[in-house]
Amino acid sequence: MPKPRRELQSAQSILDVATELFYRQGYDATSMQDIAAEAKINKSSLYHHIRGKEELLEAVCSRAFGQLTASLEEAESSEASPGERVLLAFAGAARTALADPRGTRIIIRLQGKTEVARRVKGWQREYEQRFAGLIEVAQKSGDVRDDVGALMLARLVLGMVDWVVEWFDPRGGSYSAASVEAAVVAVASHGLAGEGGHLRRP
Repeated sequence: MPKPRRELQSAQSILDVATELFYRQGYDATSMQDIAAEAKINKSSLYHHIRGKEELLEAVCSRAFGQLTASLEEAESSEASPGERVLLAFAGAARTALADPRGTRIIIRLQGKTEVARRVKGWQREYEQRFAGLIEVAQKSGDVRDDVGALMLARLVLGMVDWVVEWFDPRGGSYSAASVEAAVVAVASHGLAGEGGHLRRP
């Protein structure tokens, strides 16, 4: 049975509060009391919506990964060329990270040997392997360079997205999400060289 609208809204607001606090203070330094205070509800009321802090962490990570996986599946099912599918997947990764930089950053920083941490690391490995699979197909077609292994290429370009969320400010920084997405896709596809140019190591 669907939850009442008010309950759904409350659960969503609690998740948003937890995301902000985990991002700002760190997961370990954030208490359930902190979350209740920031959400402006009693701590006892908080437990009507969530069983504990680790469940909130999993929900934060699951929301971010759900969006990321959806963008990858869209690229995988596209009828575009192999190289274009790689760019679609990368653009999707950048777009979803920029839409939720706090959730993405929490995932990147997640440490420890808890069940949630292990599950999230498994999601990361699966995503990375699927992205590398797209690259490998594009390498065989000649659309993507093959002098670097597919998995290394995947890690290199996805590392750009990981760093973007460290400095991107979605609340009025120097760059819009759309301009950052366009920039990282352009650099990933064409590198640092200018139009028609080719950089050489000194």
